[in-house]
Amino acid sequence: MTHRSFVATLAMAVAAILSQATSVQAGGIIGSLPLAGFTVTENGTNLSNSTTITASFAATTGPGAGDYSAVPVLTNFSGPVVLDLKSLTLSTMSNATYGSFTASTVTIVSQSASFLDVYVVGTYTPGSGLTAGLTPTPSSLNIAITQAGASISEALTLSSPVFSIAAVPEPPSVIMGLASVVGCGLFFGLRRRSGKG
Repeated sequence: MTHRSFVATLAMAVAAILSQATSVQAGGIIGSLPLAGFTVTENGTNLSNSTTITASFAATTGPGAGDYSAVPVLTNFSGPVVLDLKSLTLSTMSNATYGSFTASTVTIVSQSASFLDVYVVGTYTPGSGLTAGLTPTPSSLNIAITQAGASISEALTLSSPVFSIAAVPEPPSVIMGLASVVGCGLFFGLRRRSGKG
């Protein structure tokens, strides 16, 4: 294969990949939105023995990013927002203007008496208040619930498309990766100084 035909073949392959990636992302929502649950209650004595966590409603606590930047701060998403830890379900959160999030899977990441971390995957269906032409998009919702005494707070982050918790490297993996880069740098630096490289 000549250099020219190799470059032409590579260019066609890249164009095909880009056209597929563009068609998959066309119309999908891209962005994130911070929310908080209000008047949060539980059915147990703490977060480790509760099976139902209920917020009377959820509202945005800051500006959204990307396509969610159109959603004003303190926008109310209907309640109650019920997180059922026994059946691993979450009720639909919706706003007539900006759309709704419907859960399909709920995963408990960690749970203790004072902290509960939950990862939810579902679909966000945009409302008329978001950019026209956006389509329902696979999305994720990270829920962090903290309890101090009788006080319970709930922070939620909506991400579209899905933000995978597996995509975040664990601290030991990061440290090992950095250590190997530094080690390689030191090794090759010493080889150059000794005239062996």
